[in-house]
Amino acid sequence: MPSKKPADSPFLAEAFGDAMAAETLRNARALNRVRLAALSAFLLLHLVLGGVLKQPEWRAPMAGLALYWVVALVLFAAAHKRERLARLSGFMVGFLDTPMVFLI
Repeated sequence: MPSKKPADSPFLAEAFGDAMAAETLRNARALNRVRLAALSAFLLLHLVLGGVLKQPEWRAPMAGLALYWVVALVLFAAAHKRERLARLSGFMVGFLDTPMVFLI
């Protein structure tokens, strides 16, 4: 009778699935932190260079950037509280980040 390989055991499959789910959650939350930090830095840069120092290259309408920052903040807070939203926030790269970068 052929013996089972260790990789075929249900215990290892379950452990692998749990490890992948935990890593996906950790990566999604890290992505939200990076998104919020980058947008915060860019918004601050716009405020200082365009608003305070009056450099013409940085004087652009800031409504879109401010709205993008608010959405990133809400997404960060929601994903921190709920795992399901954290996992779904990985899709926001295509549905939020890419269009906003194009529009801004």
